[in-house]
Amino acid sequence: ETTGRAFKINGAIDLSVFPWIGLALGDLRLGSPSGFGETDLLSVGRFEARVRLIPLLSRRIEIQRIVLLAPAIALVKKKDGRTNWQFQPPAPPKGKKTPRPEAPAPETNLALASLTAEEIAVRNGRLTYRDEAGGKPQEIADLNLVLKDVSLDRPLQIDFSTRVNGQPVTLKGTAGPLGNPPASQPLAYDLVLAALDAVDIKLKGTARDLQTQPAVSLDMEVAAFSP
Repeated sequence: ETTGRAFKINGAIDLSVFPWIGLALGDLRLGSPSGFGETDLLSVGRFEARVRLIPLLSRRIEIQRIVLLAPAIALVKKKDGRTNWQFQPPAPPKGKKTPRPEAPAPETNLALASLTAEEIAVRNGRLTYRDEAGGKPQEIADLNLVLKDVSLDRPLQIDFSTRVNGQPVTLKGTAGPLGNPPASQPLAYDLVLAALDAVDIKLKGTARDLQTQPAVSLDMEVAAFSP
């Protein structure tokens, strides 16, 4: 009712509480609005998250894993300009008044004592875009992102790979530390971008003021290549 479109969890829902708060969902699907056929805007083969319970009481987040398997996003734009990713809240039933918005809750200090994660991963993701007014369909497939041994006080190891319209792209290296709270300090990065099996680009620098006025310093080195 909130999304105005079909939402289904066709697989099992597994819950656990102690010593880990765990949630696992299988075959999750969010449909498109009427007029877009049976195309799902979003589908997920499996989602799994496990967080240790007791440390949460002292604002320490200890994640064993957060894994998203086979997520797929299908974006469609119709000839009349309508898209399947625009959300419109459903109209209230006749005779029922629209409730007044609640006053915002007062801000509270939610600073974390620490955050660690053994694994955060997206595996075998896919994103497609189709414009029915013309143009070649676009596809990002075989999308994989793995972050291991995550912490706020040490650099983050990044391992990312995908195929953009059939061409391979990878990004590997480090970024961080993220700081506590995240983005509260300059973020250093040292990355290598490889594309088309031909181009290697080294990116090194810092990003700062990410929450207010983002600014980036960048050194870029492109290895010799021939098209």
